[in-house]
Amino acid sequence: MKIAIKLIFLIVSIIGIACTYMSFDGSHKSRLVGVSQCAGGMWRQTMNGEIRREATLHDNVEVAVKVADDDPELQCRQIEELVDMGIDLLIVSPWSVDDISKTIDKVKARGIPVVLVDRKANTPRYDAFVAGDNLEVGRLAGEYVHNIYKGEKIVEMQGNITAAPVQDRHSGFVQELEKYGLSCQSFNCNWERETCRAMVETLLLNTTDKYIIFCHNDGMVFDAVLEARKHHAEDRITFIGVDGICGEGIDMIDRGEMTATVRYPTGGKMAMQAAIRIMEGDKLEWRDTLIRPIVVDKGNATAMRAQDETILSINADNERLGEKLSGVRHLLSITEMGLIACVLVVVFCVFLGVYMHRTNKKNKHLRLEAEKRLLQYLSERMDTAEGASPLPVQGEGNGSSEDGKKGNFVLRLQEVLSANLHNPDITADDLAVELAMGRSQFYHRVKEETGYGPKELLRIARLKQAALLLENGGHTIQEVCYLVGFSTPSYFAKCFKEYHGLSPSEFVKS
Repeated sequence: MKIAIKLIFLIVSIIGIACTYMSFDGSHKSRLVGVSQCAGGMWRQTMNGEIRREATLHDNVEVAVKVADDDPELQCRQIEELVDMGIDLLIVSPWSVDDISKTIDKVKARGIPVVLVDRKANTPRYDAFVAGDNLEVGRLAGEYVHNIYKGEKIVEMQGNITAAPVQDRHSGFVQELEKYGLSCQSFNCNWERETCRAMVETLLLNTTDKYIIFCHNDGMVFDAVLEARKHHAEDRITFIGVDGICGEGIDMIDRGEMTATVRYPTGGKMAMQAAIRIMEGDKLEWRDTLIRPIVVDKGNATAMRAQDETILSINADNERLGEKLSGVRHLLSITEMGLIACVLVVVFCVFLGVYMHRTNKKNKHLRLEAEKRLLQYLSERMDTAEGASPLPVQGEGNGSSEDGKKGNFVLRLQEVLSANLHNPDITADDLAVELAMGRSQFYHRVKEETGYGPKELLRIARLKQAALLLENGGHTIQEVCYLVGFSTPSYFAKCFKEYHGLSPSEFVKS
C-alpha cells in the first residue's frame, strides 16, 4: 500500500512538472516586452503599432507601452514601473542622451536586455540600437533645398537640441548646404508648437522675403503652415519636413501645404525583431543599425500612400490571423497537456498492475510456505493435547466419565482447529461437519465447554497460536499472520493487539 501511495505521489508530481513545463518552458512562456517612449505623437504611435504587430507573429509575446510626454523624470519612473511588472526586455527611446542613462544602467544591472530605438543614451550598456540615419535625413533635406533653391532665405527649425537625432539632422543639413555654398538660420523650437509658430511669426513680420523652412518633423510644419495662413503668407514659404507618414506628412503634400518630407523610418519592426532574437538567446550580427531614409514629394507621394495602405491592410489581416492563431495555440496547449496526462495515467496503471501482480504472487508464495510450515509444526505436536493450539476450557474436570467425554470433545476440537487454523475461509459450519455434529448442537456444545461461540473461539485459537509461534521464533510476523489463517497483516495486527494488549512487533520485543 505504501508503494502504491508513493507511485500516486510520483505520478501527480510528474503531471505537475509537465504542466509547469507547458506554462514556463521556452516555447510556451509568456514574454513581456516593455516599451518606454519619451514622447507621443503620430510618428511614435506608428512605431508602437509596428512593435505590436511584429510581436503578434511570435508565440506568447506581450507588449506594455508607457509614454512620458516629454518628461525625462516621468520616463525614468515609468521604466522602473515596467521593471516591477517583470518585463523580459526593455525597448526605450530616450528623451536625450543624458537624462535616463543611469536608469538604463540599473535595468541592465538587473539582467534585463535593453534595445535603444530612434535615440541613443550616454551609456554603452545596451544590447542593440535601431534608428533611422539622422545624418542622412539632414543631408537629403539639404540636397533637396539645393535642388529647389531660387534665392530664398533658408531657415532650420530644430527639435530638442540635446537629443542625438536633432544634432545629427542639423549637422547633415548644414554640411550639405555648405557643399553648395549655402547657409541657413537655425532656431531651437524644442518640439514645441507655440515656439514654432512664434518663430514663423517673427520671420514674416514687417518683411516680404521668401523662405525655405526645414522643420525637424511634420508636426512642426503643420503649426508653421497655420501661422503662415494667419499672415496670408503661404505663397512666400516652401516647407520641408521629416517623418512622412500617412495621416500627417503625406496628406500635407497631397494638400499642397508642404513641398517635401524626408520619410524617417520608425525602426519599430526591427527593434522588436532584435528583441525577440535577444530573448531567444540568438547572437546578433550587428549591435547598431541605421535605416536609410528617402525623400517624398509630389512625384512619389501617391505611390508611398498606396504602399502604406497596403501594408496597413496586411497588418490588419495579420492581427486578425494572430488572434485566431492565439486561440489555436491555446487549444493545442490544452490538448498537449491532456495527452501528457493520459500517458502518465496509463503508465501509472501499468506500474500499479505490475505492483499488484507481484504482491499477489509474493503473498501466495508466503501462504504456501506458511501452510507447509504449519503442517510440519502440527505433525510434531499432534501427539499431545498440549502441543495443539491452546483453547480456553470452561471449568476443571474431576475424573468422571462425563469429564472424559468432555475432554475427548475438547481434544477433538483442538485437533480440528489446529488442522484448519491456516485456512482463512474455514467456518463454524465446516468445523461442525468435521466433528460430525449438527450446526446447533455444535454451537451449544462449544459454548458449554469453552464459554465462547465457535467463531470467537476460532479467532482466539488463532491469536493464541500466533503468540506461541512468535514466542518460539523462527517466523516473521507476516508469516505468522498467514500461518494462523489471517488474510491481511494489518487486520492480524489489529486483532492481536485487541486480545494480547500488544502489537505483534511489541510482543516480539517484549
